[in-house]
Amino acid sequence: MKFTLDAIASSAVVDLDGDIIETDSYSVDEMNDRSIPIFSSHVSGTTIGFNEDWRLRYSAKAQGNVLAVSMNFDDHYVNGEESQKGFDNAKSGAWDCTSIGFQSTPADYDVMKDKSGNFQGLRFKKIRILELSICAIGSNPLAKILKSEEDIAIMKRVKEMKNNSPITIAQAARCKGITKRQAAIEWLKSIEQGA
Repeated sequence: MKFTLDAIASSAVVDLDGDIIETDSYSVDEMNDRSIPIFSSHVSGTTIGFNEDWRLRYSAKAQGNVLAVSMNFDDHYVNGEESQKGFDNAKSGAWDCTSIGFQSTPADYDVMKDKSGNFQGLRFKKIRILELSICAIGSNPLAKILKSEEDIAIMKRVKEMKNNSPITIAQAARCKGITKRQAAIEWLKSIEQGA
């Protein structure tokens, strides 16, 4: 079985450290020519899948291109249980962020300073992406797991449940990344609490 999610891996916006990774600092073609692993929160040695189909796409939030990727948690690549757990965490929204691990040299970035000469961050002009992690909190504010149209529709219906909008147990389970049994138990508990 193949478990794949689309994600934004990077964008040229200021991250939590004050750094900017320019969109032209990496080669999409070069990344598509090699295997780049998926890690859980940058823990090397725990590869849970591989990234494929790196591409640039326009983002209104970034006011320019962002780096998009398909994250493949396919269990024939690595430990099936770990891949499944990573996929479930990403799909359910428990880990809805991504973060790239990369290398660069001092010649490949500029130091950014404010008007007073205080350090603001680094502007990376050339990097080599080594891995992409799924995590709960990422540095780049636009680096996120992308929800499918079906997920968005289901989540919208879940939010509208107050208006008795029908949703099946299977849809709730898929949206939350849990089993149907767990979704049924949650539903029963919500009925008990409401009674």
